[in-house]
Amino acid sequence: MAGDHPCRLDAVEATEGLERGLGVVGERCRLRPADALTTRHVLTGETVVRIARETRAFASERPASFALVFAPGVEVEIDPEALGAASAGLIALTGRLAGPEHALQAARTVTAWATGFIGMERTDAFRLGSGGSEGLDEAFEYGIRTIVGALGAPHSAAGAASSRGRSR
Repeated sequence: MAGDHPCRLDAVEATEGLERGLGVVGERCRLRPADALTTRHVLTGETVVRIARETRAFASERPASFALVFAPGVEVEIDPEALGAASAGLIALTGRLAGPEHALQAARTVTAWATGFIGMERTDAFRLGSGGSEGLDEAFEYGIRTIVGALGAPHSAAGAASSRGRSR
């Protein structure tokens, strides 16, 4: 372990954890490596839904690994090539739905929504309605299907123009 804090990971450990965690999600989804995804796997919105479901299951079964994969902290530097390879499959999928010019934004949207939902679920932060965990499965399905459906919908020029200049 690196640094003074026993919970801190060095960049090598974090990168290996990221690769293992994404490998578990990919294996559970029966997905091939990113290059195979773009050429041999049927690219559909259902695949994005399946990835989101498996990511949620992974978070439930391995919460510490999920945190390492999706929120390693700013002090952990992850090899950009490894990160690019790990995210290429999702970017290819969302590009098929939203169009190649919006592939990265769409992948970021799916990732942000899924990790936000999962994070709230893991910390019992859902307080709307009864305040309990009732209906979270339905809410998750509704949310991911709504996002996937929106990615495939035509976007207005006005909406695209208003978002210019805010990208990172």
